[in-house]
Amino acid sequence: MGNGNNQNMNLWHSVCITDPTQTKDIVGKPYKGTSPKAYWLIQRATETFGPIGHGWGVDVKDHGFQKIDDVTIHHWIVITLWYMKDGQKCCFDQTAGSKALYKATTGLVYDEDAIKKSKTNATVKALSLLGFAGDIHAGYWNAPGYQQRAYDHYYSNSQTVNSNQQAQQQQAPVVNETKDVQQNVSESKPKRTENQLFNDAISAINKATDTSVLDAAYNRFKGTNFEKAIVAACKNKKTHERWGQA
Repeated sequence: MGNGNNQNMNLWHSVCITDPTQTKDIVGKPYKGTSPKAYWLIQRATETFGPIGHGWGVDVKDHGFQKIDDVTIHHWIVITLWYMKDGQKCCFDQTAGSKALYKATTGLVYDEDAIKKSKTNATVKALSLLGFAGDIHAGYWNAPGYQQRAYDHYYSNSQTVNSNQQAQQQQAPVVNETKDVQQNVSESKPKRTENQLFNDAISAINKATDTSVLDAAYNRFKGTNFEKAIVAACKNKKTHERWGQA
């Protein structure tokens, strides 16, 4: 995951390995994958920066509801994640959203936890930009043997130190491990099918921070059976982010 000698990557490498026991399958999305458990990420952030509200925190910058169609109402949120480093407060924004009202096979569903889900989703996305669970977001998670190595990182030799101390003590092995995984991925990862490429494109669209990702996805699938789905995903992303609006 980058040059291990670059001091700018110290934080990233200390938090990038995910505990396999603290993950869950992504459900209810047009793509499949693995996601780190949000509460575990909060614990990792606390280990790294200190108690929430003191060493780090999440402020709601803006949020609201948007009507998608005659039934569906989407909640969107903009958060500011901040953390303390060398006595200075560092911060940046992240967005996310969730369905507040939608039609399901069982009928109309109102999710009273939509705002909380949006904030949690935004927090997870923000932490990923600092490197938390970076192995999942970088695509190393399903590389042959990687999950066992990640498990051993946390649980081998009956280690009792907390995960942050462990990461600090094993800084060099962590860097080497992730670099080895990156090499293994490029050497052994099989050629992806069109369905896998489509799922990856949908995931990239959902995580996009500008329209260049959307344009690339559209150009890749233009004229294919996936074009309509890609166009719809891009349209929803632009609407959610309010891109192109005055």
